[in-house]
Amino acid sequence: MAVEDLHVTGETKVFDTIGSDRGQPAHRHFCPNCGSPIMSILADADEVAWIKAGTLDDGSWLVPELEAWTDSAQPWARTPERDDRGYFPRGLDTE
Repeated sequence: MAVEDLHVTGETKVFDTIGSDRGQPAHRHFCPNCGSPIMSILADADEVAWIKAGTLDDGSWLVPELEAWTDSAQPWARTPERDDRGYFPRGLDTE
């Protein structure tokens, strides 16, 4: 989702991590009460918010458009439908 179109009601806490692929921070927003992950925003691609589907009241309308980190996907998640959308063995290239 474009960050400019995002409106978050309530407070989030942020924990920054730096992965080995990009060397840039990922700002991981989570609920300050229960610790549930809400979204991530990459420092080097900060125009996009990666919303965690589990935070939605109704996620039944979601249709995957791409997959990232497929190197570490569980075997049951490696389906033929993957070939119909983009997938990346490791993280997304943001350069």
